[in-house]
Amino acid sequence: MRNYIVKYGLKTLIVPVILFIIGMYRTNIYVVVVSLILMGICYNFFKRPVIKVIKDDDVVVSPSYGRIQKIMKIDNKVYISIFLSIIDPHIQYVPYNGLLISQIYKKGTFRAAFLWEKSTFNERMIHNFVTRVGTISVVQISGMIARTIIPFIHAKKNVEKGEEIGMIKFGSRVDIIVPIKGNEEMNILVKQGQYVYGGETVLIKLNK
Repeated sequence: MRNYIVKYGLKTLIVPVILFIIGMYRTNIYVVVVSLILMGICYNFFKRPVIKVIKDDDVVVSPSYGRIQKIMKIDNKVYISIFLSIIDPHIQYVPYNGLLISQIYKKGTFRAAFLWEKSTFNERMIHNFVTRVGTISVVQISGMIARTIIPFIHAKKNVEKGEEIGMIKFGSRVDIIVPIKGNEEMNILVKQGQYVYGGETVLIKLNK
């Protein structure tokens, strides 16, 4: 499995490596075991899965791994929130082919991402994609621990479904906002509590 730990995660290894050295120096098996577990968690967190992107132009795919927190329809838009635990891959993906027209960074709080109402005011990065079905937004929302959002792409770029947008370090949340075009109906194929896979799970089926 591909991994981003060397490129983006070396700082997160400092504490477990120090613990490992201390444990070995003091011959403390418990400290050694804890440090190895932490190293394993760090390595797992920065994994970069090989995904099988669904190319069908009539579907919008999940922008992230994680579990569905909320599904709402507000002002002719569908809002889907996905919570990422520390054991999920934290890379985000383009949900639909289009042009990335803007990236907006907003400062905010750093509440636990699983607290939906409170994390709504967390630090975030908003990516807006112009597509044939309107402007689709993917919102990276930081969590309580590492508080770091890393974008991989930049505005004014044509992107394809499944392309990597960026990543959020540790527990976090990703929202996707999809417009409902006119009176066009769309089928939401996921439900609250469901686990979804970035670039692979179909969130919405667009009716022609």
